[in-house]
Amino acid sequence: MDELFCYYSNGGDCLLLLNSSIIHLNEVMLSRCINYRDPEAICRRNAFKKKKNTLYVRLPKALAIAGVVLIILGIITVLTPTAQEIWESESKLLLSGTDSIYAEGKREWLLMYPFLRPKDVRNLVVRGYVEEKLRRPFDLEVANSKVYVEATNVSGRHEFEFSPTPEELEEGLKLRVLNNRAMIEVVEDFIVETLTVYSFSDSDYLSRTPLLIPPKQVPVEITGIAEGTVGYAFNLYVLDERNYERWKAKVSFEAYYEGRNATSYEFAFTVPAEKCTEYVYFVVERLPVIELKEEILIDETLTIYRWMKYSYWFVRPLYRLPAKNGVVVKGTAEEAKGHLFNLYFLDETNFERYKAGLTYKLYWEGKRRSSYKFEFTIPLEKATEYLYCVVERVMPGVKLDVYISATKTWYEDIRPRLSVMIDTKKSYTKPIDITVRYHVEASWEERTYAHVLAGLFAGATLVGLGFLLLIASAIVKYVFKR
Repeated sequence: MDELFCYYSNGGDCLLLLNSSIIHLNEVMLSRCINYRDPEAICRRNAFKKKKNTLYVRLPKALAIAGVVLIILGIITVLTPTAQEIWESESKLLLSGTDSIYAEGKREWLLMYPFLRPKDVRNLVVRGYVEEKLRRPFDLEVANSKVYVEATNVSGRHEFEFSPTPEELEEGLKLRVLNNRAMIEVVEDFIVETLTVYSFSDSDYLSRTPLLIPPKQVPVEITGIAEGTVGYAFNLYVLDERNYERWKAKVSFEAYYEGRNATSYEFAFTVPAEKCTEYVYFVVERLPVIELKEEILIDETLTIYRWMKYSYWFVRPLYRLPAKNGVVVKGTAEEAKGHLFNLYFLDETNFERYKAGLTYKLYWEGKRRSSYKFEFTIPLEKATEYLYCVVERVMPGVKLDVYISATKTWYEDIRPRLSVMIDTKKSYTKPIDITVRYHVEASWEERTYAHVLAGLFAGATLVGLGFLLLIASAIVKYVFKR
C-alpha cells in the first residue's frame, strides 16, 4: 500500500510525499485531493486557509497607513512654502530713444511702471543716462513731488541712479531736459553801406537793430571800419537811442564808440544783452573844410557932381558867414584928376547915423587925399551885412571921379559832399537745437509665490493619493470580508 504524507512549503503550497516521491500541489490540486475525501488533505487545507486569512487582514491596514502618511506629507508640503519668502530679481525698461530739443526749449518724458505690488517689492532702483550727441551742454532734472536728480550745465553724458518708492514709480516721475545753454558763435554782416552827408547838411546817420527777434537776449559785439571816400576828416559816433536823442539836442551824451577829426576809423564795441533789440545809430558829422578865398569886392567909379556933398556904394561882402576871422578888405581909391576927397567904410547902421549927422563908427577912414590904400577887417558876425563905401567932397564946386578897387579875403567852409563807407560785422552767441539720447530702466526684487503654488499642487497630489489609498483599503477590506 502506497504511503502519502502532506506538508506546507514556505510559499503556502502543499507538498505531498507519495512513496518517497515529492508532489507539489497548489490550492486547486489540493481541493481535488480533498474531493477524494482524503483525511490528511482536509487537515492541511484548514492550515492553508488560516494562512490566507492573515494576509487579507494585513493588506487593508497597510493601504490605510500608507494613505494617512501621504495625506500628512501632502499637508506638510502645502504648509511649508507659506512660511518661506523667496525674492526674485526683476527689471523693466522705462524709457529709451533719441529726440531733438529746440533752442531754448525743453522736453519731458514720463517714467512710470504701474504694475508693481508695493508690499511685494524691495530694493527698487532707477538708473539711466542722458547724453547729447555733440557734447553740447544741457540741464537735467528728474522730479515729481521732490527732486531726485538735478544736474546743470551737463556737457556730453550724465548718468544717474536713485531709489524712489514703488508708489512714486506707479504714479510716474518726470524726466526733463532743458536746452537753455547750447550756443553757437555766429558772425554776420551788420551794416555795409555808404553814408553820404550832402553840402546842405552837417551830419547824417544809419541805424540798425543788432538782433531783430532773438530767441534769447545776448550781448552783441560789433566790429568794423568807417572810411571817408574822398579823404575829408569827419567825426564818428555810435550811439544807442537815448544818447542819439541827446546828441541831436546838443547836450552831453555817452557813445558806444566816439572818434573825432580823422579820415578813417577802426572800432569794436559791445551792445549789452538788454539793448540787443534796440537801434544802434552810426552818426557821421562833417568837420569844416576850410579854404582861403579871395574875390573882387568893389570895382567901381563914384562920381560926385558939383552940387553933391558925397556919393556912396554898398555891397554885401558874403552871403554865408566865413569859417573864421571875418572878411579882410584890401584895395585902393584914386581921384582921376588928383582932387582931394575923404573916404569912409561903414556898416549899415553907422551909415544911417552918418547921413543923420550923428556920431558914427568906421571900419576905416581917410581924409584930404587924392588917393588911398586901405585894408580893414569886417567882423565875422557882420560879414553878411551890407558894407558902405562913402566918398566925401573936400573942395567945393569940383566934380570928382573916384575909382575904387577892392578885394575880399576870407576863410570859407567849402562843405563838400562827404561820403563815408561803413563796413561792420556783428558776432554773438545763438541758441541752437540739441539731440539727446536717453536710456532709463528700473530694477527691483519682487516676492514670488510660485513655490507656494508648486507646494499646493504637490501637497494636493499627495493628499489625493492618500485618499485613494484609504479608499482602496476600504474596498479591499470589504471584498475580503465577503
